[in-house]
Formats: sequence, C-alpha cells, structure tokens
Amino acid sequence: MQHRSISQRLSKTKSLAIKKEILEDWVNNWESELINSIKHIKEIDISPIKNRFTGLRSVLALLTEEKLEQKILHPTPEQIREARNAAGLTQAQAATLLHKGKDDKDASRYWQQWEAGKYKLDPALWELFLIKIKRSKNNDE
Repeated sequence: MQHRSISQRLSKTKSLAIKKEILEDWVNNWESELINSIKHIKEIDISPIKNRFTGLRSVLALLTEEKLEQKILHPTPEQIREARNAAGLTQAQAATLLHKGKDDKDASRYWQQWEAGKYKLDPALWELFLIKIKRSKNNDE
C-alpha cells in the first residue's frame, strides 16, 4: 500500500527536490522498519543491510542531481545550426572541432548530415562542441 502512495506522490509532482524528499523519506522508513523487525535476532549481522541502504542513498543522490534532471538528449538540427552560426563557424570548422572528417570536405559532410537531421549528433559530441565554443568565446574576450 505504501508503495502505491509513493508512486502516486512521485507522479503528481514535477519538482525534483520534492521527489528527492519523498524518496529519501521512503528509504529511511524502509530501513527503520526492516532493522527494527530483525534487530532482536542476534544471529543476524545488520551491518550489510545498513551498507545496502547507504548505497541506495548514494544512488538516489546521483539520480537526483540537477544535471540529470535535464536529460542530455540528441540536439535538434535547429539547435546544431544555431549553435554553429552563433559561434561564427563554417560546417567544416565546426566538425573539425569534434575531430570529424579527414579533410574540410569530409568534415563538412558530417556537419551537413547533422544539420539536415539525416543523422543524430551524439550527446557527448554535442556537449564537447558546446564546451569548445564556450572556451573559444571566453578566450576571445
């Protein structure tokens, strides 16, 4: 019954902070109930159980980091084009920043395909591109 109410509470809120609180409360209550129900049995070492809950809390903390709330997705062709144009780069220059292509023509082809939506730009490459153009902009200032 408690599981259903947790699921309902999680689905009703969009705030990551509130979801984190709900999950932390649930983990704490679950740990307390479990340990209270077995601590009187002297043959059971409860330290592994406590360690599991510590691990669970660590995973919970990682899952609820603000960066993971903003899911890293493949950028849209429009986002790719706008970022390149804002950086003042040609398609070949942009692709070269990501070490794509053997020459300018080959590099240009990669970027054209991403801007046309023919292929999806890997989120890691997208993030690298954004970091590099930001660094370049900061160096120019």
